[in-house]
Amino acid sequence: MKKLRYKRVLVPVFLALAVVFVAAAGAAPSPAKMVLTRLDLSSAFVSDGATEVTNADVVAGHDATAAQLTGWGRIDGYKATYKIKTNRAVANKLTGPIYVVSSANTYNTAAGAHAAWLVQLAAVKKNAGVHTAVGRRVGSESKLLTYTQSTKVQGATVTYVAFIYSWRSGSNTASLMVEGIKGRIQKTAATKLARKQQSRIASAYAAG
Repeated sequence: MKKLRYKRVLVPVFLALAVVFVAAAGAAPSPAKMVLTRLDLSSAFVSDGATEVTNADVVAGHDATAAQLTGWGRIDGYKATYKIKTNRAVANKLTGPIYVVSSANTYNTAAGAHAAWLVQLAAVKKNAGVHTAVGRRVGSESKLLTYTQSTKVQGATVTYVAFIYSWRSGSNTASLMVEGIKGRIQKTAATKLARKQQSRIASAYAAG
């Protein structure tokens, strides 16, 4: 029997939130230690890439200006992406998260991180279809957003929902997008993973 492949739909609105930056080196821990790892997820997941994005990349993508990056005092950033294994099951039968994007960013000061967080959050909220949801606070300040979209998968219409957590923790910002099938994923799944990521941020600083 031919195995059916799950066709992932990347939620476009998350791209603005998942941007990471690189600035001058500082004393902050590497943000690569502040994102979720494969071990934080179930065995049904595999890595779909991890990357560091430079300031030049960010400016070229029109996600922030060089002046903003300097003003915010951004130090570094990292993003890791995970997807469900393609041979697990038909897409519309999957339960729980099926795609996860985790990012973390460091700044020179908490004030800079707060200013950057507000700008990023405002940009995401401007996208059609994005709604604010009630969510448990993560870190120093946080927001939970939702976004839905439908697409054809093997001839059937499937509606995906993404829970997007954005937060600041001291002089860091972080974001997490957890995507699943509407009606088969709860926001508690996103909250659980966001808290796991926040623990990694705290551990990175505790380790020195």
